[in-house]
Amino acid sequence: MAFEGLLDHVLFVYGYDEEFLYVCDTRKVSLIEYEKVIKNDNVYYMKISRTEVKGRWKRFSRVWEVKKI
Repeated sequence: MAFEGLLDHVLFVYGYDEEFLYVCDTRKVSLIEYEKVIKNDNVYYMKISRTEVKGRWKRFSRVWEVKKI
């Protein structure tokens, strides 16, 4: 990981359940333990466990909620 756990990377969450967040990513990052939901080489629809997210949450981590007004 980059300095102090910061990584210049954004995941877009399009759904979730009790175990996983379902994300759309711009690329596959080998340091993040997630797996593809759609088996297509050009599309990165992934699922990541909530425990993985909690384990990587740092002081400067942020969540933005985007809403249409």
